[in-house]
Amino acid sequence: MAPASAESDFSSQVKTVLLGLTFVAFASSRILLTKLSSNDSNQFDYLPATVVVFSEALKLLVCSTFSINKIYKENNIKQYFQSFSCEDLIILWPWSIPGFLYFVDNLMTFYVVASFETAMVVLFNNFVIISTSILFRIILKHRFSRIQWAVLFILFLSIVSLSKEHFSKCTAKDSVKRSTELASLQADYQEDGICYISPVVETDTTSERDCSNHEVTIEDFYGFFLILAQCFIASSANVYNEKIFKQGDAFEESIYIQNSRLYLFGVIFNCLILMIRTDYRNKVISCGLFHGFNWYAFLLIFDNAALGLTISLVLKYRDNMFHIMCSQLNTVFVISASIIFTNFQPSIHFFLQAPIVLLAIFIYHNAKKESVERVENYQLENISGRRTSASSQRMLIQEDGGRLSAGSEDDMC
Repeated sequence: MAPASAESDFSSQVKTVLLGLTFVAFASSRILLTKLSSNDSNQFDYLPATVVVFSEALKLLVCSTFSINKIYKENNIKQYFQSFSCEDLIILWPWSIPGFLYFVDNLMTFYVVASFETAMVVLFNNFVIISTSILFRIILKHRFSRIQWAVLFILFLSIVSLSKEHFSKCTAKDSVKRSTELASLQADYQEDGICYISPVVETDTTSERDCSNHEVTIEDFYGFFLILAQCFIASSANVYNEKIFKQGDAFEESIYIQNSRLYLFGVIFNCLILMIRTDYRNKVISCGLFHGFNWYAFLLIFDNAALGLTISLVLKYRDNMFHIMCSQLNTVFVISASIIFTNFQPSIHFFLQAPIVLLAIFIYHNAKKESVERVENYQLENISGRRTSASSQRMLIQEDGGRLSAGSEDDMC
């Protein structure tokens, strides 16, 4: 039995490693492809909602195909649909909550990537550790040690301090200047209609700029507000999704059937935004769904779909903490790729602060493991202590019994 158990553990570890590497590959590609699919002015010539709706539709198609195949093997499909009742419709509604949260999260990703360098995006996204920990404490009543809370505070301060990397380039001033020039140029191109793509304005980014008099305004923090909001939305979606994946008898249900419900609402919400917003609707009708797409946008559709399916496997068969740990590997990979492929030139401040973020994350997870080990050791000591106490009591009883029997014999004599 031991060799079979060891082989099973090894197989489980291999699957875990492969799942983590798959997540890192698709998560890294998602950030990089989103950045590469933008134009030279860091805007998107296509509607981000169209990329998301095609990704959700592709995931729904894959999961529905596997679900129908599973139902066909287990019983008659006709009987399955004939037995469909109002209770089955009620079961669908809880999946609308993570469906809506993921819908908002996916759209916000495009605007976050447009606001920062890719390396900065993945570092700022480590706020998700803080938001997930808070949600775990409030919703799931998980307890964290004082060391973990202290490390979370250090992590918060380190990430905030990295904002200096963003403001040091006076990006806010440049964006205002660029948007003003684009507005003046757009007035000359209105005859191109709603399908007009803004011309790229070449600005001198190599010349030195005087940033000493740059006044930081509330608009400069727009990107940071987006990241904070996105982290809390993504954390809420993942925590809630893990809960309904595993609660009650749901863990025994096929992941393909569960995902079909989730991605159905994803398609619905993304289609609604395309129909409700007048500018989106007019652009889709006049120009088509694929207007402004490039090869990176098409690749992004497939990458988003693959990443979504991978995250569902992580939440179903592992947990949110495993998802967050994999995200740290994603951070290292994207920063390295940004320096190599996207001409990202970090300052010495970045190189000093980024390791602090990663070190804080390492201490956070290590403190959790030590806390779990202490609890387990304490429980084992209590169990062994109770056993020792019980055996001692039995020995005393036996000794007392021996003395009592000896005493009774003396009395008889």
